[in-house]
Amino acid sequence: MRSVGRFRRLGTILVGLGLAGVVAGWFVGVRPVQATPYFSAQTNQACTFCHDNPTGGRGLTRAGHLFKTRGFSLDPATRPSPWRGWLELIAGFFHVLAGVIWFGTVFFVHLFIKPRSFSKGLPLGERILGVTCIIIVGVTGVVLTWLRVPRLDYLWTSTWGLVWMVKVFGYLCLLAVGVAATTVIHRRLKKAAMAGRIDPLAQADGREGRPAHVVVGGELYDLSNSKLWKDGRHMGRHAPGEDLTVALEDAPHGPEVLDRVPKLGPAPDREAPAETPASRTFIVLSYLVLVLIFLVIFCLAYWNWGPPLVSAAPPFKAKVARGCVQCHQQATPGIYQDWVRSRHAKAKVGCLHCHQGLRGDRDLSRGHAQYVRYKKKVWPAAKTKLSAVVTPRDCGRCHLATARQYSKSKHANTLRIIWQIDPWLKQGLTSTLERATGCYYCHGTVLKVDKKGKLTSATWPNTGVGRLNLDNSRGSCTSCHTRHRFSLAEARKPEACGQCHLGPD
Repeated sequence: MRSVGRFRRLGTILVGLGLAGVVAGWFVGVRPVQATPYFSAQTNQACTFCHDNPTGGRGLTRAGHLFKTRGFSLDPATRPSPWRGWLELIAGFFHVLAGVIWFGTVFFVHLFIKPRSFSKGLPLGERILGVTCIIIVGVTGVVLTWLRVPRLDYLWTSTWGLVWMVKVFGYLCLLAVGVAATTVIHRRLKKAAMAGRIDPLAQADGREGRPAHVVVGGELYDLSNSKLWKDGRHMGRHAPGEDLTVALEDAPHGPEVLDRVPKLGPAPDREAPAETPASRTFIVLSYLVLVLIFLVIFCLAYWNWGPPLVSAAPPFKAKVARGCVQCHQQATPGIYQDWVRSRHAKAKVGCLHCHQGLRGDRDLSRGHAQYVRYKKKVWPAAKTKLSAVVTPRDCGRCHLATARQYSKSKHANTLRIIWQIDPWLKQGLTSTLERATGCYYCHGTVLKVDKKGKLTSATWPNTGVGRLNLDNSRGSCTSCHTRHRFSLAEARKPEACGQCHLGPD
């Protein structure tokens, strides 16, 4: 009883820790994720571009599969890796196959055989099957996780990752129970059976020179000299020392085969199997396994049909986007007029598409909401996080090829180049004023924020062509494509280049 109590307490502690971890992750560790609404608004693609179901889910269209295999990029030049798809298919097939066999065996035992039937130990075949399935599920699970998790924080910042952690917790508990049942508990059950504490017939198991007896229909038969019952096993399934009346009904032959073996008379009275600490512990663990299997199956169902566990951030709202345009139409009419004549306006790309702040941005504007409240204007964008600096990485969400070309150009690296080759800068022979007006105006600054999170006046505002931004991108598209019209014709004019290319260079 003490052993059963210890295992019960252990099971309670494991389940309690799992639930506590999920609750703690929900309230403490979960952070908003970069979700599809904002990406959809930026790329002008509906959710059904990638998802079969508009509300999300794991069903993907062909475009969605390509987007995933390209490393979450819409750039057609980024070719998917075919080996990843095939590896995921093979690993997923064996993962599901091993899980079905493993779980199916457990359900079969509970529904038809009953855990008490294994009071003398686990058969060798069942042990081999269970260990094999556990190993296959573990190895293929590691492979699938490696293929599907783009970064570590994805595990606690996404619905898939949170459910994955619960599923892995259930698997580890199943692994611990399986190891205990096939080693310590199995040895204790066999030891008790050999001592005759469970069934008097257990000693007539046909091993190590002992006789092989079975009971059929209340009669005792001696199978010691039968060639079909060597080493205490028949067809790898049945063992001597048991009542095989029920098993004989499902056999491919009838009771007539027993006419070939000696009949010893009526079967002796059999005492009810005496429960031992090992058998009681095994029964408790078998029901714990059933609970853990239901937990794992629930996780699989939640992946496909469960509601999201984390909020989408930042959610792109059309009402807020219209509010930005309406407010700037009055507050900054010049900027508004430039935008109205741009291609962005015709494509319905507004302020929020470029300026909405993302998680992790260090240049979020703190004065925008205060200004709106000071002017006593009630706009939906008053509580929206905004970023003043629009970097090539922001532009690259839509202009993929252009942003990639620019990042490899000499323009994007001019700031690094002048620090390497200009002796006046390297030796500190220039003053702060000379560097600000003669160097950083064209080449760009290294953007910095102060302790309050505000961009420093020494580095911002600046539209230098090689500016080093806070998101580690280089350059500024507005050096040539002046905001907020972003005219291609204007960027091709000599005057656009002449802003910086003055004199011999």
